[in-house]
Amino acid sequence: MSFIMSRFLSLLGFVVIASWLGNVADAKADDDGPNPKEEIRKVIRQQLDAFRQNDFKTAYGFAHPGVKDQFTQAEFERMVRGGFPTMLNPGEIVFGAMQEDGAKAAAQVLLRGENEETTAYQYLLEKEGGNWRITAVIPIELETTDLQG
Repeated sequence: MSFIMSRFLSLLGFVVIASWLGNVADAKADDDGPNPKEEIRKVIRQQLDAFRQNDFKTAYGFAHPGVKDQFTQAEFERMVRGGFPTMLNPGEIVFGAMQEDGAKAAAQVLLRGENEETTAYQYLLEKEGGNWRITAVIPIELETTDLQG
């Protein structure tokens, strides 16, 4: 067996083992408790569902206390209605890149509105009292906002 082939097989074996160990670690993390990224997705979905139902009281409940210190519920509603119309009735929600460190998180979310317009947002969240709370939502530009690709 050539040296190159031997190195290739060694590398391939390493990749397979590393992948397997990663899957084992993921399974163990699932056994240890809830998946933080899924918890974050759930909070974002629940807030968007509340917007869809015109339930700003529930939607406001997902805001971080720092946001609540800056905006009353009525101001929050005016801000969302005026600046984030796609959030009011998204037809499709697609989660993109997400990073979290156990205390803070950032998640990209694509929303397609009633008029087929797609808008991308960066959600920032922080853990507060054991729950993820939304600290900011920032419209962002992506190279593509095609929900099919």
